Amino acid sequence: LDFELIETLLWTPEDGFRFLADHLRRLSSSARYFGFRCRSLAVLERLESAAGNRKTAARVRLLLRRDGEATVELSQVPVAGTRSAPYRVKISEATVSSRDPFVRHKTTRRAWRDGELRKAREEGFDEALFLNERGELTEGAITNLFVEISGRLYTPPAASGLLEGVFRRRILSDRTLRAAERTLFPEDLRKADRIFLTNSVRGIVPATAPSSHCGERREELQFTSLSCAQTAAAGAGRAARGDSPPRKN
Repeated sequence: LDFELIETLLWTPEDGFRFLADHLRRLSSSARYFGFRCRSLAVLERLESAAGNRKTAARVRLLLRRDGEATVELSQVPVAGTRSAPYRVKISEATVSSRDPFVRHKTTRRAWRDGELRKAREEGFDEALFLNERGELTEGAITNLFVEISGRLYTPPAASGLLEGVFRRRILSDRTLRAAERTLFPEDLRKADRIFLTNSVRGIVPATAPSSHCGERREELQFTSLSCAQTAAAGAGRAARGDSPPRKN
């Protein structure tokens, strides 16, 4: 199979590569699983070279080939924090398999995922959520899903079939956030007090789920208070600084 491994990071002039150590660990794990060569030092050098003397934040896409050759692509950071309205999500008609390794690892074999996101955006939504073969919620095309129910944060378990995002892992590992894995279904979007999406570049994004996907008519679920999301963002970001290696002179 011809594909490459992917890691997508945020780079800023102030902090360098956000969650770099976590991304490299995940890349190394995927490389071992698929039998790719992964030389961490070479990858770091390629990342540092790509960032160079850049003065503005960037979305960094790291690609690793089977032979260990790494390439880096930089692009403008999506500006999620400036919009006032929550992201609108829809449930995709595409079903994922909880046993598919390409769901659990970030690779270039994602045309179906990008296609579902494109269709969702053409319909006026911002993100597409997927269900597995058992009807369980898994993740979004480019985000992980969290819901707040009765003061607790829940996210679908890895066993449902999803990519364990770096930001997701940070939230789960911070005990002060009281976040946990839990099998979720579409009706849990209706029950949720808050819904939000996460990834390493965008951070935490408030979301709303249309009533048509919840089985009954009702108002859309508004993320009217960001207190929970702000707390989660702070917790997940506490260890972000220091992940990047020293800048070369």
